Amino acid sequence: MAELKVSPFAGIDHVTGEPNEPKWLKDAVNVDIDRFGGMARRPGMTQVLAGISSVYGSGAVGALVGVYQGQLVALSLSPVGTTVLGNVSDDELWYTEVNGELVFSGMDTLSVVRGGSAVALGIDVPAAPSVSASGAGGMQAGTYGVCTTYVRTDTGEESGASHVVFVDVAKGGGLSVSSSGGGGGLITRTYRTPCNGDVFYHVSDSTGALGAGDRLGHVCETRHLVRMPGGKYLGLWKGRILVARGNVMYMSEPFRFGLHDPRTGFVQLPKKITFLAPLEGGIFVGQPDGVLFIDGPDIMQAKLVNTGASTPLPGSSVIVSGGEMAMDNIDSSQKYAVWLSERGYAVGKPDGGVVEPQASRIRIPVGQSGATVLHDRRVLSLVS
Repeated sequence: MAELKVSPFAGIDHVTGEPNEPKWLKDAVNVDIDRFGGMARRPGMTQVLAGISSVYGSGAVGALVGVYQGQLVALSLSPVGTTVLGNVSDDELWYTEVNGELVFSGMDTLSVVRGGSAVALGIDVPAAPSVSASGAGGMQAGTYGVCTTYVRTDTGEESGASHVVFVDVAKGGGLSVSSSGGGGGLITRTYRTPCNGDVFYHVSDSTGALGAGDRLGHVCETRHLVRMPGGKYLGLWKGRILVARGNVMYMSEPFRFGLHDPRTGFVQLPKKITFLAPLEGGIFVGQPDGVLFIDGPDIMQAKLVNTGASTPLPGSSVIVSGGEMAMDNIDSSQKYAVWLSERGYAVGKPDGGVVEPQASRIRIPVGQSGATVLHDRRVLSLVS
């Protein structure tokens, strides 16, 4: 009997009608196709730990991390075990690495692993201080404004400013300021205006009596800012943390990842966001029926472009270095966005262009959610 050669294969093609070229498969179950077109039966696996979710390989932590029994853990496979990094209330987390630290977010958290433990990013805005006029202080007669912030003693991270309290002071009088305080590891920083002024200057890293002898220091830079919220599809773009909540993309202040400006630090999209993939030239944003691109040098000058890409699988985007990709017209020095769609994998370029190399031969149902990883120069997606 003549020998029939069945490899190498170029992949799957279940769109093109018969006769199909021999190099394409119509279907393959429990079969791996390597980059050279060779086939091998997929090996079985043994479960070693049940109930762990949101797994991520972290270079900053030096281990796999994930959510296990309500805790963020570092996972060891040999021997199998976990090391607790902190408690979390989210079953689903997203990760990114910033300045050698692992940052993670869920709908109820935005945190960072620091010194082997998970700590919150950002500080809640303090309540408005209690401010009253006093009889001594040597101040000019007029109106004075006071606000406070919280500051971490270990990192210097500062919260947004409290609501402002204005008080009228008689000639020669002063101010008495008190606050509920921020608890362990936080100090209360006090700012005030000059007489009848509207700019707030640092006067003390505590509360108490204020008077004419106060040295007016730096301007309060965190007025009108609040704690950065958590959300889905955590990313980093031009020094800003990005998350999605519903159809809104929220952004931190540049290089102040725990602070958010609720007046300008967001972009409202037409429909619910299904992934975020930030690149140098802009941000790919998944939608239930396609993909948009936020194009511009910064968010204040950006425009929204419809890429024409097909429906993506929610949560399936990953950032890939051009050096890992074997495609034409790829710059190895650039990064690209890759996601799974109803027409196979799509590649988003730094300028906002999208290539769907499998569109002519693949149609797949888009699932409810998924995840994509790069492993051994291959892109793998889990669909649910």
